[in-house]
Amino acid sequence: MNEHDASDKAFARMPRGIDERAVLLDRLRLLGAEVDAPAEAQAGEPAVLFRLGAEERYALSYRHAEEIVQRTALAPVPCTPPYVAGVMNLRGELVTVLDLKQLFRALPAEYDAQAPILVVALGAVTVGLRVDEVLGQIDIDPARLEPPLPSDGVRNLAWVAGIHDGTVTVLDAAALLSGSDLVVDERVG
Repeated sequence: MNEHDASDKAFARMPRGIDERAVLLDRLRLLGAEVDAPAEAQAGEPAVLFRLGAEERYALSYRHAEEIVQRTALAPVPCTPPYVAGVMNLRGELVTVLDLKQLFRALPAEYDAQAPILVVALGAVTVGLRVDEVLGQIDIDPARLEPPLPSDGVRNLAWVAGIHDGTVTVLDAAALLSGSDLVVDERVG
């Protein structure tokens, strides 16, 4: 076994998420170890960090993130609002893809041909979110989020859980996917 294999195995055994970390911290306390407050403060909820536009950074909890699909063909859906980018075929299932730039009305709705789609699920609802780039993972402590500021770009501030470190807008997937704002109920003809 080489050094790289050993580090991969060690990484796989690291706690994932705030619940597993809390259990490990409790066990350390029971064994009499002193646990530093900064170690507890670092615990947070893992989230997908992504970019919209040139520099706008957003995050969405991994609880709702299903997968990241590299750019795929989207079929347009007639008579839908501009924030419905289309539908994609995901292993035989049609998934609606939302254009967050159009939804937030903050940025021009232009995407690179290789732009990924973040697939998000809440109960029986599964949608894709167009993003410019997936940047990685970030740990979010919900208790330390700053409240969102009113914006002309965001139609509904309930979609924003808060601001992380003053630079990352954390989205509330439950509010985004369950809100009546996204219901398309237009009749044609």
